[in-house]
Amino acid sequence: MDAVEEMCRMGGVAQLDLVKEWLSESFHKKGFAVKEPKKVEKISIKDLTIEEGSKEILTSPNMQPYMQLAMMVVQQQDPKEALELISKLPLGNRYIWRIASALKWAFCDFDSISVEADRATLEEADLKKLLELLQLRPVQFCMFLKALLGQEEMERIMLDALAMAKGD
Repeated sequence: MDAVEEMCRMGGVAQLDLVKEWLSESFHKKGFAVKEPKKVEKISIKDLTIEEGSKEILTSPNMQPYMQLAMMVVQQQDPKEALELISKLPLGNRYIWRIASALKWAFCDFDSISVEADRATLEEADLKKLLELLQLRPVQFCMFLKALLGQEEMERIMLDALAMAKGD
């Protein structure tokens, strides 16, 4: 049984507010300001969808401490043990590094001329497939930055990026 099926078997709704509270206390101790969410939306695990390729990532050795954290949260157990394991991971094995390094490799040789050439030569069906793939990425990136740095810093970074992209 894979980790996602195990979480579904546990039933119930993910209690992310417990982890957010613990992380918030931890960040405050380290001098970071973390705002409490205005509204915690609870989503039943059975309503979550898994993107292609996610199963391999979820079952990888580097994700196991994070899956343990998710299981503890779902089971309403104290997440301290899982968070302690995560705190001992080297940066290269952490969840946030996987995201940041994927972005690095995705954009290390970026040039708009190549993008424009592809856009001009893509079939309509391929463009549609590409846009479906990219649809949630801006929101996911904003959510990543918000979770990592807080809402104000995420907004500042995104507004600066928009200004640079527009040539302002």
